[in-house]
Amino acid sequence: MKGTWQINIISNQPYTLKVTGQSTITFIYDFVERFGGPHPGYAVLSGHPQAGQPAILMLSVIGRKGPSSVTIGDVSLVTVSGPETVRNSTITDMGNGDVLVTVDAVPEGEFVVCLKGTDKVSGSDFQRQSTTQMSVSKVNIKAVADKSMEPGKTFTLPFSVMTQGSGGQYSISARNDKNFPMSKPPSLTLITGQYANSSVTIT
Repeated sequence: MKGTWQINIISNQPYTLKVTGQSTITFIYDFVERFGGPHPGYAVLSGHPQAGQPAILMLSVIGRKGPSSVTIGDVSLVTVSGPETVRNSTITDMGNGDVLVTVDAVPEGEFVVCLKGTDKVSGSDFQRQSTTQMSVSKVNIKAVADKSMEPGKTFTLPFSVMTQGSGGQYSISARNDKNFPMSKPPSLTLITGQYANSSVTIT
């Protein structure tokens, strides 16, 4: 039934309430990171975002009459098992229904993405929540290929690793889908909050 619903629950025990419905307005999202090189842009983050650190999301929003039929008002990250909500976000319209969202800090634990806006067709406000829960990581890996591979030549891919968790020795693994021979360090010693640099060599 269309309209505002009110639910009252009286309980002496913890509880979880989940409401599921159907809508002509939907969205998908990815956590992304900026990359440089000859063709700078955004790439899907390999792994999970880090708790307490800034993050960038790319959202694709679709309304009942296409992307132009909705206006995005707010994007927030809401924790599943607690009251914490990250609302300090900057929204940039990338066109064609794509929205770039920068948040100040990713919350601890599992969270969902909450989207608020206006349906231009009906003139009503809407709120949508991602159907999947996201968790965070304390390890961040950055690797950017700033040149192309050439036949018969060795290719070196630099990468950096940082942890917000406990420092110490971290094992390094790498593979490629073409089965090219590779060499890499077996491990890196990390200091909390600092990047350690190394590289993978493909021959």
